[in-house]
Amino acid sequence: SPATAPFIPMAVSLAWGGLFATFITLLLVPCLYLMVEDWLHQLARFKAWLGHKPAPLRESALDGPVTGSGSYRLKARALAYIGQDTS
Repeated sequence: SPATAPFIPMAVSLAWGGLFATFITLLLVPCLYLMVEDWLHQLARFKAWLGHKPAPLRESALDGPVTGSGSYRLKARALAYIGQDTS
C-alpha cells in the first residue's frame, strides 16, 4: 500500500543488517580469535627454534570449566607434541 512504501527500504536494510551481524558475531569473530591464538603459538615455537627461552604457557581463550572433554585431551596432546608438561 502507498502508506507503507517508505518503510520497505528500512525493513529490508534492518533484515540484512541483522543477518550480517549474526554472521559476524557467530562465525567471523570466533574464527579470528582462533587464528590469532594459532599465530601466537607459531610465533612462540619460532622463538623457541631460534634458541630463545620458551614463552610461558598462557591460558587459552578456549580453556573453560569443561575438563576431561575431547578438547582437553587434544590440548594435552598438542602440548606434549611441542614438549611442554601438561601436569
